[in-house]
Amino acid sequence: MPTIPYTAVNFDPIAFPNLQANGVLNFTWARLIWAAATVGKAQEHQALHGIYSAYERSMRIALLYSSLMESPSGQIVKAPSYGALDPSEKNAVSFYIGMTVVRLFSYSLFNVDWLLHLDLYKDAVQAQTQGRSRPDFLGLNGNGEWLVFESKGRSDYVTGQAMIDLMAKAKGQSSLLLNIGGANPLASFGAISHFMNDGVLRIDMDDPPANKTNEHSFKVNVTPDQFRTDYYKPFTDRKGSRVKTVGDRRVRTTNMGDLDVTIGLDEGVLIPRGAVRRNHRTQYEDGREFLGRDGVYVSLGTNWSEENMKKTPAARG
Repeated sequence: MPTIPYTAVNFDPIAFPNLQANGVLNFTWARLIWAAATVGKAQEHQALHGIYSAYERSMRIALLYSSLMESPSGQIVKAPSYGALDPSEKNAVSFYIGMTVVRLFSYSLFNVDWLLHLDLYKDAVQAQTQGRSRPDFLGLNGNGEWLVFESKGRSDYVTGQAMIDLMAKAKGQSSLLLNIGGANPLASFGAISHFMNDGVLRIDMDDPPANKTNEHSFKVNVTPDQFRTDYYKPFTDRKGSRVKTVGDRRVRTTNMGDLDVTIGLDEGVLIPRGAVRRNHRTQYEDGREFLGRDGVYVSLGTNWSEENMKKTPAARG
C-alpha cells in the first residue's frame, strides 16, 4: 500500500488527539486520485467552463500518473520522467502534487470532507482581503467546523533555514483568515510537500496561532450549506453518465477515457433542487475503488494497479 511520511507540530492535542508528531499515512492510489479530482481551481470557477473543467481535472490526474511511482517498499517517489522536466515544468508539477497531497491529508487526518480553493473564490465568498497574501484552501469537516490550509509544493528537499523560512511564509498566510461565517477556524496551518534527497515524497505541517494583529487579516462570509453546494457543482453534470452500485449506494459515473479512470457522484448526496444532504456519510474503499464521505467516487483501471505503479511510466504499457 502506498505511503507518505509526515510531521505535524503545534496542533491542539484536544482537537487532534490522534495526530502524531511524526507519522506515515497509508492510502490507496484510488484515494490519491480522488484527492486530485476534488482539488484544484475553485470548483465554481471550474463549473463555469464546462468541458474545459473536465480537461483541467484530467490534467491533474495525468500529471500524477506520469510523475509519480510507488517504490518496492510502498513509498511514493519521483518517476524518472519527473527528473527530466525543466525547472518551470517541475514548479508546475510540484504545485499540483502539493495541492493533491494537502487534499489527501486534510481528508485522512483532519476529517475535511469538503475543500475549496479560496483565492479564486474570494469574490463569491466575500473575502475582504486587505492585501494579496491569503491561504490556499478553506475546508469544512463532518462536524461543521472550518479549517484553513496553505499549500507549498517543492520539487526538491526543503530543510534547514530554507524550511524555516518557507514554513513561516505558509503559516503567515494560513493564519490571516480569522473568521468564517461567524466561526473561528478549528485549525489554520501551513503544509509543505516536497521530495527528500532519495526522491521520497513527504509533507510537513505546522499549525500556528491566529495573527489577530496583522493588518492583512480578514474574514469570510459563507455558510456550510452554500459551501457544500458549491463544492458539488463540477460533479453534477450527468451527460453520458451511467449508474452503478457501490456498496449499498447508487453512484452516477462517467469514464475519463484514456486515463483509465472513472469518476462519479453518489446520488444520495443531492436532494431535489440541487440541495445537499447534511448527514455525514461513510466512505467505501476496496482496492482500486474509493467513494469518499463527500460522495465523490473514483474507480481506477488496471493501469493503476500497485504492480503497474511500481514501474516507471514508460514501462507501464
